[in-house]
Amino acid sequence: MRPALRIALSACCVVAAAGLLLLATDVLRWQAAMQAGDVQFRVAPADADLWKSTQLVPFGVARRLLSLDDDLAYRSSVRTFRRGRVRELAFSDRGLIAVRSQAQEQLAQVARSAPDQAQRSAADNLIGVLALADAALDPSQASSYLLGAIGRFQQAISLDPKSEDAKYNLELALARLPAAAKSAAFGDSGTTRGGRGKAAGTGQPGSGY
Repeated sequence: MRPALRIALSACCVVAAAGLLLLATDVLRWQAAMQAGDVQFRVAPADADLWKSTQLVPFGVARRLLSLDDDLAYRSSVRTFRRGRVRELAFSDRGLIAVRSQAQEQLAQVARSAPDQAQRSAADNLIGVLALADAALDPSQASSYLLGAIGRFQQAISLDPKSEDAKYNLELALARLPAAAKSAAFGDSGTTRGGRGKAAGTGQPGSGY
């Protein structure tokens, strides 16, 4: 082998080894960022810097290698949902209503396309919770919102039969449907615009949400 060729091959090997080292570093950084982001989300879900990592290798190679795009999309949708504060009746808060609309769009995308069945189930459940919140905001259309919520909760349970949150929320929606239907039949709007209170279907795991 000619010396020049040998030197060129050696140089290529060095570059390749350096590239693999940088890629391995990016992989470790992403894994740490995902774990740290999950912990921070429990403390401060509104933080903007969750699940982010610096990258040494460009074009998101490490992120794609770890197949993180779907996980990041799911986490982002849940974060937006939390920012929507569904426990509050946001009659006059247009910003809050806009955040909930954004959450619904993001969650719907997850429900349609996430490869993880558990994530699709969780997304359907949260979309149902948003519908429960809409029912509280607009009693005149509560029956329609509740029927939509029921469908989402049923879909969530079919995807994940162990989802206690979806089961709880389904029972809640079914319990509220008769009163909502009766109110709609008598044309009772029941609105309390300007007030604040607790929205439906939210709580700790095992008690809805």
